[in-house]
Formats: sequence, structure tokens, C-alpha cells
Amino acid sequence: MRWFALIMLLAAPTNLVAQEEDDKGMLTRFLESSLSGAGRVVEVDGLRGAISSEATIEEIRISDDEGLWLTVSGIKLNWSRLAVLKGNINVNELSAERISIVRAPKSEPTPEAPTAEAKPFSLPELPVSVNIQKLSSDRIELGETLLGQELAMSLETKLVLLEGNGDVVLKATRLEGPEGKFHLDAAFSNETRQLRINLDAREDANGIVANLTRLPGAPAIDLSVKGDGPIDSFTADLKLASAGQERLAGQVVLSTEAALTPDTAPTRVIKADISGDMAPLFAPEYRDFFGDKIGLETQAHIFADGRTILDGLSLTSAVLDLQGNAAIAADGLPDSFDVTLNMADPDGDPILLPVSGAQTFLKSADLEADFDASEGERWTLSGTVEGFQSESVDLGWLTIAGQGLIHAQDPRHVSASVTLDTRGVVLSDAALAQAVGESGTLSTDLFWHENEGLQLTEFDFQAAGIQAEGNANFSGLGGDLAVSGAARVLSSDISRFSGLAGRDLGGEILAHVDGSFAALTGAFDVDLQTTGRDLSIDDPRFDNLVTGETKLTLSAARDFEKLDLRNFELDTEGLDATASGTLDSSNGQMQLSATLHETSDIMDGLSGPTSVKGSAKLTNGDWTLDLDTTAPGNITAAVDATVPKNAMISASFDMTVGNVEIFLPALPGSAEIHADVAQTGAGWNVDLDGSGPFETSVKGDGVLDPSGTNNAFSVSGNLPLAAANPILAPNSVQGQATYDLNLNGAPSLESLSGTVRTNGARFSLPAIRAALSDINSTITLNNGTAGIAVTTNFSGGGDIAADGTVNLSPPYSANLPIRLNNLGYREGQLLDVVVDGAMLFSGPLTGGGTISGDLSLEKTDIQISSAALAGVGAVPEISHVAEPSRALRTRQRAGLIKEAEKESSSSNPFGLDINIQTARHIAVRGMGLNADFDGGVRLSGNTNEVVTQGELDLIRGRMDFLTKTFEIEEGTVRLAGELEPWMRVVAISEQPDATIRIILEGYLDDPKILLESDPELPEDEVLSQLLFGRDLSSISGLQAAQLAAALATLSGNGPRGPRLGEKAGLDELSLTFDEEGSPGLRAGKHISENLYTEFEVNSKGESGISLNLDVTNNLTVKGSVATNNNSAIGLFFQRDY
Repeated sequence: MRWFALIMLLAAPTNLVAQEEDDKGMLTRFLESSLSGAGRVVEVDGLRGAISSEATIEEIRISDDEGLWLTVSGIKLNWSRLAVLKGNINVNELSAERISIVRAPKSEPTPEAPTAEAKPFSLPELPVSVNIQKLSSDRIELGETLLGQELAMSLETKLVLLEGNGDVVLKATRLEGPEGKFHLDAAFSNETRQLRINLDAREDANGIVANLTRLPGAPAIDLSVKGDGPIDSFTADLKLASAGQERLAGQVVLSTEAALTPDTAPTRVIKADISGDMAPLFAPEYRDFFGDKIGLETQAHIFADGRTILDGLSLTSAVLDLQGNAAIAADGLPDSFDVTLNMADPDGDPILLPVSGAQTFLKSADLEADFDASEGERWTLSGTVEGFQSESVDLGWLTIAGQGLIHAQDPRHVSASVTLDTRGVVLSDAALAQAVGESGTLSTDLFWHENEGLQLTEFDFQAAGIQAEGNANFSGLGGDLAVSGAARVLSSDISRFSGLAGRDLGGEILAHVDGSFAALTGAFDVDLQTTGRDLSIDDPRFDNLVTGETKLTLSAARDFEKLDLRNFELDTEGLDATASGTLDSSNGQMQLSATLHETSDIMDGLSGPTSVKGSAKLTNGDWTLDLDTTAPGNITAAVDATVPKNAMISASFDMTVGNVEIFLPALPGSAEIHADVAQTGAGWNVDLDGSGPFETSVKGDGVLDPSGTNNAFSVSGNLPLAAANPILAPNSVQGQATYDLNLNGAPSLESLSGTVRTNGARFSLPAIRAALSDINSTITLNNGTAGIAVTTNFSGGGDIAADGTVNLSPPYSANLPIRLNNLGYREGQLLDVVVDGAMLFSGPLTGGGTISGDLSLEKTDIQISSAALAGVGAVPEISHVAEPSRALRTRQRAGLIKEAEKESSSSNPFGLDINIQTARHIAVRGMGLNADFDGGVRLSGNTNEVVTQGELDLIRGRMDFLTKTFEIEEGTVRLAGELEPWMRVVAISEQPDATIRIILEGYLDDPKILLESDPELPEDEVLSQLLFGRDLSSISGLQAAQLAAALATLSGNGPRGPRLGEKAGLDELSLTFDEEGSPGLRAGKHISENLYTEFEVNSKGESGISLNLDVTNNLTVKGSVATNNNSAIGLFFQRDY
């Protein structure tokens, strides 16, 4: 009808225009204004010849709220102007060169629904006649959003509406892609009641229709509908073919039957009989559903008084059989119905249903519904569904049963009792399956009264995890829907809903609700009572509050005048809360209060109640808020805020913590903080001032703009570093940090600048028995980077210095060199070392960076443990029963509780490149060992998989074992396992009857002593050979006593305490025996790093002295002089391979 409007506007009187030129003249603007409307904008360009018999328009564009959707170009109108004055529209030609429809326009409001009464068909009686001989377009373009692909076609149409007669001819031809034609020739006359329809639609393979309907293989489609005759006795023949094969054929017959009385309109009759093999039009897997024939037969009588009778409805396929009859009265209530549905595969196999989405199967379905008003008012319904299977649910069995009354006399009413029963429910969603179980039952009674609406009574739902019952009244079903009713819901074990909640739940919940709700206005009136028992959500903070019984009560209403919170009350074992108040659009007041009986239930360290009281008052649209809180530790807090109509909020906040040591034991005293906040156009003006123990202070002022770029805020103060001790435990820090920070611009780290400083701080690391003292640091923030400069002294001697940068944005890339200056470290009696060197942390600190460096061991003494000879076993693990919380926290802070290690990410480890070299010999002493090592180790790989290269090799050494001294022939120390030092030292003693190896092997903190002999001898015989060079039968009494002492020592019962040599400042002092068993004494001492001297004297008074000079790592010069004139000198070259 837009074209008719355009034609009528072009026929406007000539006084609407002052010129015919091509411009936005009065007529063009009048056209645009008249054709435009709500949500529609029409633009007209190039209007010419508006008052002539041939008018043209260059282009018309139509847009809606989403933009341009229609463009018509090259419009030509050839028409009779004089005919318009006579009430006729005679158009010889109305054409357009191009019509482009990019998308469908936004839908306009749906027109009013048609009346219930049946009316005979007729063409509209227009106030003017329409005779358009040619309505055409050379090219019509449809956008991809309309049909799923772009389409271009030509269109030629003839349209005549004249004195109740209509004639339309339409020809559409696709211009590009597969060939497609649509031809419609139709006519109807109100006077003769003659109807003609000739529809012929054809499209080659891969056409628009086949793709839109997703026909398998996108075959060629051919559809024809033909009929010609009086509408009261009209037959239309329908044929549908695909790929040249007929798929569906039949007839639709329109006829009339004479009325019983002459003044009554005849009854219209519609008959349909259509059948065919439609299976090829669906996916091959659906062939079993359709079979080789699907048929539809039906006959409908539509009476003049509005009654409808449907006779002989039959819809059949290979597995479907639907039969039925129905009679519907003029008022919409049924007079009768008899419907049966059966669906089953003849072989009993599951049926694949032809529905969209994932495959859906059904084994069988049966349904029967019956009612006949002539036999009574009762109706019945029964049905079963078996073996329903879909992607999300499997349903073993479903039964439906219903019955009721249909009373068609005034006042009309209908009742129904319906029961649904399910069994064998299997859901793919495991959490949902746990909640609802495998079966359920739903039953309800319904009652509809034409004057009272719909009532739902005796509603009852039973499933594994829930029981629900209730009733409801529905009124205003025509539009102003209102619901009122009551319900009771019980879940005796809410743990079934744990999967849906994503956490472990527990307990029981019972809820009662009674109220009403109006959908159109949003008004409601509700009363809710909920009781829970032993509730839990796997969160100790919540679970501690709701042990035992929990009650929640809510009573509220909303009407046209106000919102009334009559009562809100929460009562649990650990918490009480109440709220009430009344609000309207301008005024009102709300009050709330809450008391936490024992604060330690949700926060460690605070014992006693916490209470909150507050009010919110609305006066002429302005809000004022008042909130006061008290908590253990003499904590008080108050908030006063104002929210005016202009939404510029202002508030003040005051808080006092009387006993800070409750939270931070290292900071006894009180703290206070005050803040004023006011909203402005640029953000929030904030004024902050606070103080606390040990000169703690904070002062801030300026503008904070969380979502913009107007931030101009400064904050400064002092902070005791001990505030971080709860996080650092078991480590601790002491000292003060001063800070002076500024935020300017956007709320980002790049906009943050300033400094943080410490002076003389101390950091303790009890796990390694070390501390950093005199920590002087400056952290400078600028442009998203932190410059770090730190110097500190180490408790074992030496100092550490760091000076570098860290980027403050992920991945926090760093360039942080660290210098270790003569760092001394002692690990009990095991290790005493001095380290010098440099380290570098570079790259992302979140992982993927590198730790590199060169370290030099300046002085290293290792005193290996005698645990291998100890007689005391390890202390067994102690289980603490009913341990007090304070004792537990003490052990946690001391690092005595091993927590479960979190899985470390292997995706971003730190690369390693650390070289460790010995600047001086490493002395290894203990368990009779007196040896010197040197060498180096390189750590590479990464922090998840450390690769070690290198080891420490023996330079020289002796082993004292059971009063005798042996030269060490093999010695190695290397890193193993989790970078723990591991050693192997071997001394060999050649005896007349056996070769004996004394092996000291294992980790340095717990090495083991092994004795091996060749040939293999008993342990006491090995010891006798080792000590005296003879068997047990040849030793003296003194030697036997010495052997017993040796056995005692090996069993862990030997003497303890420092050796005499250690007391005298010697590196070695030991008792020796010659081949005859005569005793002697040996003493040794390192004169310098590479010079060692040794003195020996025996019971005959003979003595000697020897010197060992290490020229290089491989070359040693040895010389000796004795009183028996035995002197010697030699060169020794050794190399390990």
C-alpha cells in the first residue's frame, strides 16, 4: 500500500508545489513526511514531473532504527491524472530499475486479532479503483540476512482491483545462480464468486528453497497449485516434485452446504486429501519415520454461527497414526472430541524423530482423549511415552492421566485432574541428575470459571531431592495477569544440589510462601517463612553461623503507593538480623540491625560479639544513611552519607581500633582513621587521615576518578613493617617504611609515582637461622616501573646490595642485579662458608625469566655428621589431639607444620645459569675424615628441572678409623637430588691376608661407613686385619681391648665429645700401631693453603717429619726426614678421568 500512498500524493493539487525543479521542494518534503512514520524514515531524491502524466524519482531510501534497509532507484510512473479525480487509479507503468532490500525491517506492532466469528471471503472494497497494468523492476536485490545468501531477480506484475474484482499476475525470474522462476496468475470476482489460481514455481538444483529448507542434496524443486471455478465449489490440485520425482500430490476442495433456514449463511466446507512419498525431502536417517507414504485427510465444517466441526482427521506415516474428530462451539468450548495417537516402529526399534538439533529417539507413544457433551460433562485423557532419548535426557517411562468436567452452560466452567509420572530418568548433566533423581511425580487439579479465572489446587510434585505442594489462582488471563496462592517446598537433604551449586552442601530446608503478584503493574504481597537445619556450604565461616536451626522470615508488599517491608528477620545459632521500613517515590525510612554472637566464628583472633545498626531515610527524594558498628578489640566504626536527588553523594567515615595487637601482635596500641568523601563532576574528592601504633600515619587528599582520567590524589605516611608479619610468618620484619605516592591521570600503575623508603630495618629468617639487618631501601615508582635500590648486612657477615628495576605490569619483567660481598653463612656444625659474587634476576618474574650469576666460595669448612654412628633413633611423628588454636598458630608461624605443597606450574619456570667456583680449598672434616677438595659446579636448566655440571675432587686426605690412619685414594663431592651435597670417599688398606676398603658415602648431613674386604671376611675378622694386620687368634690382650672398643664405636656406643687434636689446634692427632703392635703417635697441621706437615713418633723413640707441597691441582711434591736416616723426596702427578 506504500505505492498507493505515493500515487495519491503525486496527485496532490498543484498549489502544493511552487516549482518542478529537481530539489528538496515543498512536495518532496511533503512526500517524505507523509511516507515516514514511527521508526521509519523515508528520503526522496530527484522528483520530477510530479504534476505531469509521467513522473520520475531518482531514488527512495527507507530506514528504521537500525539503519537503511530499502533502496529503490530509477522509479518511473506513467498514469492518468484525470482518472484520479474520478476516484480511479489507472497506471500504465510503475517500474524501478533497481530495488535493494538489505535486510528485513524492524517489525511493526501486531494488528488487532481477528474476531472469533467466521466471515465469508471477499476482496476489500477500496474507496478508489486500482488498475496497474505494469508494476516491474529490472533488478531486485535481497541481502544475505534475508535468505541466507544473496539473491538477484527481476519482477513483473499486473494488479487490478476494480469494483470488487481482482486480477493479479506475477512473474519473478532469478538473474544469477541456479535458474529459478515463480509464476502466479490469480483472479477473483465478488459478483460471480469465481476464483482462479495458477501457481507454478520451479527451481534448479542448489536453489534458494532447497537450501533454506535444507533438503538433502539440494535437489531441483517443482511446485504447482492449480484451480478454477466458483469458490463455493472450488478444487485446487497440488503437486510437489523434487529431482523430477513426484513427492506429494492431492486436492484441497472448498464447498458450501445450504443452511437449514433461508436467512442463515451457508456452511463452508474444507476437504483435504494429500499424500505421497516425502522421505527423500528429509535426511536419509528419517526414512524409517516417514516410510514410502505419508497422508493427510480431513474435512472441516465452518458454520455461520462460529461453530467448527472437524471430521475424519487422519495423519499417517510408517510409524505415526493420528486419528480424530472434534466439535468446537462458537464460544470456544468443545462440544466433543475423540483423538487417538499411536507411534511405534513395527519391528519395535527406537524411532528417530524428525526434529532439529541433536538426534532424538522414541520407542513408543500412545495418547487418547475423549469427550462428548451429549453423553455427559466428563472428559478423559490417558497416554504413555516409552524410551525417549535425547542428547540431554533419557526417559524410560512417562504416563499421563487426566479427567474432569466441561460445563458449557452459564456460568461456564472446566475442571481437570492431571497426573504425570516418570520413571528411569537419566540426565547427561550429572549435577542435575543428582538433584532430581531417576523418577518423579506431578499431580494437580485445575478449575476454570468464566467469571473467576483459573484455579490451580492440590498441586503436588515429588522428586528425589525435593517435595513441593501448593495452590494458585490466575485472574486477568486476557492481559492483566494476576497470580495469588501458597506453596510449601521441602528438601530434606540439600546435599543432592551440591553439583549444581559447585560446592558441598548439607542440611534440610523447609519453606512456606503465601502471596500475590500482578504481572502488568509489578505489585506484590508476599509472606515467606524458611527453616533450615544443620545447614552447610563447605565454608567454615558460614557453617559456624548456621549450625542447628536457622529461621528466615520475610513479609513485604508493593502497591501503587509504596513499598512496605513489614518484617525481615534472620535467626541462627550465630547471627541475628532484622530490617523493616516503608518507601515511596519521595519519602520513607528503613532500619536494619544485625548481631554476630561470636566474631571468631568468621575471623580468627576476635572473640566476642559484633553488632551493626543503621538507618536509611528518604526525604523529598534525598537519601541520608547512618551506620554504626561495634566489634571486639574496642573496634567502632561509623558511616554517615547523603545521596541527594542530583546523585552527588557525600559521606564521612570514622573508625577506631582500640587493640591493634589482636590483628598484629607486634603492634600494640590503638588506631584511628577518618575520611570525608564528596562526589563531583570530576570524580570523588577524598580527604583521609589516620594514625596508629609506633608512629603509624596516613594522610591523603585529592580527586579519585575510578572510571576516568581526572585522578589527582596524593597519599603519604609511615607504616610499621611488622604489619606484614602475619603474611611472612615464620619470617618476620621490623622497622618503619615511609611512603609518598601520587596518582595523576587514569587509574593505572603508569599514572602512579612516588617513593617508598626503609632505614635500618631488619628481616629474620629462622628457617635458615639468618637475618638481614640495617636494611636501607628506596623504591621509586615512575611510569609503571619500580626502581629498587637496597643495601643490607647479613647476620653471618658481609653485605648484600641490589640496584635494578621491575615493571609493575604483567609479566613483571625485571632487571635486578644483586651483589654478595663476603657473605658468611653457618649451617649448624655442618657448614661454614663465605660466598662472594654477583647474581642477576632478568625477565618476567611470573615465570620464564632467568637467574644467572657467578659465585666464589672464599672459605668453606664442612664438618660431616656422626649420625651414622649414633645410637639414638629419630623422634617419631607426633599427632596433636585437640590442639588449642593458639598452639596451632604458634607451630604454623614457627614453620613446624608442613602444608600440602601446591602444584607448581611447569609452563613458566625460571632459567638457570649459575657458576659456582672454589677460590680456596674446601676442608671436609669429621668422622675421622681429614681431606681437602676443590673444583666447581654449574647450575643450568630451569627451576623445575635443575641440571648440575661439575663436582669437587679430592686434593689430598687421610681417614682416621679406629685409631689408625689411612690415605684416601678416591674422593668426590657433588650435588644430587634436590641440590643436596653427596660424597664418596674411599681409603684402601693392604693387609697380608686381605685388601680392605673403608668407604664413607652418602649425603653430607648423614653419611654411612661401609667396610668391604677381598676376600670377604666376618666383621670382627675385618677389624682385626685392619687394626693389627693379623687374625683374631694372634692379637694381644691390649689389642683385644682395642678391638672391643672399635666394635663399641661402630655400634654407636663409643665415646662422644671433641677430640684432643681439636683442643690442641691440630688438624690431626692420632694413636698408631706398627706391625708388631707397638703404639705410636701422629700429629698433622696445615701450615698454609697448599703446604701440609706431619710428625710421627713410636714407642722406641724413633721419629720423623714429612711435608706435602701442592704445586698445582695435579702436581704434588712430597718429602720426609726420619731419625733412622730414612729420608725421601718425590714428585706425584695425578689426574681423575
